[in-house]
Amino acid sequence: MTDGDSLGLERWTSRRAEYLEATTILSRREGLAVAYSERGFSDAGIAKQIDSTAGTVGNYLDRAVAYAGPTARYPRPEPEIERDLERVELEDLADWTQTTREVWEVAADRHPEYAPDLAEEANRKAFPELYEDEDGPEGAAAGGER
Repeated sequence: MTDGDSLGLERWTSRRAEYLEATTILSRREGLAVAYSERGFSDAGIAKQIDSTAGTVGNYLDRAVAYAGPTARYPRPEPEIERDLERVELEDLADWTQTTREVWEVAADRHPEYAPDLAEEANRKAFPELYEDEDGPEGAAAGGER
């Protein structure tokens, strides 16, 4: 039996939202939107549940997508209160399809404060010498072994 089966819907979504608020940058309302989305509700259905508009719910879910990727909006066959939403990593983009990347990019462009700065991460990986501290290659070349 899953967490979602053993608790009433309203109680489960409330606990899930509390968990997401505590473990991510999402607010309680954003967490509620994600929780109902995980249970299969549409934006309009979520809006009715949380006394909001479908447009506002869409924004809440876009923020979750910017933070954790498009799967943050997907229904879950076995919802769990304490399932983590992992922040998008550079490696995730390489694994995603073009469509998935595009969905994430739109959400990240709309809500850059929720999206990780992958440009800096990519630069650090591509050009590590630019980010090394003072004892980096210059210090090693001057007195290091060859």
